[in-house]
Amino acid sequence: FFNIHPDYVEQLNTCFDNAVVEGISFTLKLKAWHEERKWIWTEIKGQPMFEDGKFKHILLIARDISSQQKYEESLLREAYFDVLTNLPNRRKLNALLMEVKSAIKKQHYFAVMLMDIDNFKHINDYYGHEIGDYVLVEFSKRMSDILEGTGMIGRYGGDEFVVLVPYNTQQHVEDLAKHIISEIQRPIEIQHTTISITTSIGIALVEEDVAIRSMLKCADIALNERKGKGKNPFLFNRVMV
Repeated sequence: FFNIHPDYVEQLNTCFDNAVVEGISFTLKLKAWHEERKWIWTEIKGQPMFEDGKFKHILLIARDISSQQKYEESLLREAYFDVLTNLPNRRKLNALLMEVKSAIKKQHYFAVMLMDIDNFKHINDYYGHEIGDYVLVEFSKRMSDILEGTGMIGRYGGDEFVVLVPYNTQQHVEDLAKHIISEIQRPIEIQHTTISITTSIGIALVEEDVAIRSMLKCADIALNERKGKGKNPFLFNRVMV
């Protein structure tokens, strides 16, 4: 156990005990110390050996699976994170919304914000998709900075983003929305071009356990209503059962 990462020692110890007492072989993925490469992902297969019904020793085979683990992590990231912005994608957001449902049952309230970038199609058409992509990335960075430690943002598709924020009072959510609008307005400098953008926000206040589609639909209704009342707005909508 001397070169096994501390996070995996207990798990490995349990496997050893089961092998010795129950005669159960095991396969375990863990991090082991490599003199040159530090902690590397390793697969250990253990086969207990018995003689006349008595335990004698364990045959261990260990192999470096760092490349395989890196590939698997890459596939997992592509499945749950947006390639352009590095934010959680729609699939990951739906999983996070399931966690919100569990939190609601424990009397923790959440605001679900649906946001988009005003006139984003014009930005793409006028400046080109390269700059359009840069705007999406910059928007994502600013939102991540604003929400650091307080909430989560993901890209729902195109220029639509979903924010999940726990709250105690509606005023807290309103102050956050105002801060977001102010920060997003700051000019973006790219390729000797200055672009100013605005965002619209539809906010669903979720205080009861409802279907995920109800949370998003409520936020979407609020967003569409405010879209017709001028730019740079936000509107609240309370989710009802």
